Amino acid sequence: MEGLKRIMVFVTSKDAKLYYKDKGEVKLEIIESPITLRDDKIEGEGKDTYKFSPKHASNNEHKKHNQFHNEELQYLKTIESKIADYDIIYITGPGTWKNKLNNYISENKKFSDKSVFIEPSENHLTENQLLAKARHVLF
Repeated sequence: MEGLKRIMVFVTSKDAKLYYKDKGEVKLEIIESPITLRDDKIEGEGKDTYKFSPKHASNNEHKKHNQFHNEELQYLKTIESKIADYDIIYITGPGTWKNKLNNYISENKKFSDKSVFIEPSENHLTENQLLAKARHVLF
């Protein structure tokens, strides 16, 4: 397995942390999520208002769904572009995002010859715990 490029992705709805080996040490890259959280409300607006920009909001469910879906897709595409050059991909994290990422890349032909592993993880891992896990996976 020497010579294969490995990466570990810790993915949540807030961000994705990419751990990879570069010149014998573990490097970290963070991708911020573009997803608008549901608790981002405009002051003075009703509970059901969804913010599209600082000046525009709507409570139309169809628009809200499309906006959220487009943000998810943009996030997954960004992660996909960063991990495409790796041979072995470890995906971990709390919740369902690890499964969403796995489903997204498994539908892509350029990932058909790659080894992808999924592992559940706790949400409250410290940076040192994540780094230790990355060292274990990458070396």
